[in-house]
Amino acid sequence: MSESNEKLPHWNMSVPFPSLESPEFAAASADFCRDLDALTDQFDAAHIDKLAKPGGAPVQLFEEAFGAYNQLYESAGTLRAYIVGYTAVDSRNDFAQ
Repeated sequence: MSESNEKLPHWNMSVPFPSLESPEFAAASADFCRDLDALTDQFDAAHIDKLAKPGGAPVQLFEEAFGAYNQLYESAGTLRAYIVGYTAVDSRNDFAQ
């Protein structure tokens, strides 16, 4: 087997955030946690839970909660994909873990 000094391809992970340790990533993570807490409070205040029977909440309440949920889901997808981009190529990246 021959050794090669050729540099392997490298993913450009700086598109969504400069790095895992960047203030931008930290802010996005903090925003996600804040938004999750706010959505949890919104669900609790409206008595929305998996045991609730359909038809109990007004349509407007549902639309507000569902809109917030969709935004949170999108943010989670971006954060997850970014972190997986690091752990997929370096499973020993302690910060990403």
